[in-house]
Amino acid sequence: MVPNLLNQDSGYNLPMAAIDLTRLRKQIEGLKEVYSQPAEFRQRLHDTLQFYHRYAHRQHKDAVPVSFMRTYDLPEQILPQIAYGLSLKARQDARETLAVVDELWQDEHVDLHHAGSRNEGRGRIRDEDR
Repeated sequence: MVPNLLNQDSGYNLPMAAIDLTRLRKQIEGLKEVYSQPAEFRQRLHDTLQFYHRYAHRQHKDAVPVSFMRTYDLPEQILPQIAYGLSLKARQDARETLAVVDELWQDEHVDLHHAGSRNEGRGRIRDEDR
């Protein structure tokens, strides 16, 4: 008997968005350039997330929203890639990272709150840095 491998959930059968990784890396480099300017960083992050927002994607009509805050409908790979790309920068200067996190938390988009939380978690923030 031959096992039916097509019914196994290996992750290979899941739909995946086509993402130009070279462009995403350039956008992440642009975010790194303005990391010390929290307001400019926030604007560039918005621009990047708007670029990857899936405007034509329709969620199921019965889907419960994750949050009642505004959100971008992003492919699931985008935020982790941005967080990974910024992780070294976030670890270099805790005060700079806190300024960025504070700026992101003022935004009305839940995605920016998640990005801010990831940055704070990656930075080595001590009580005296707060």
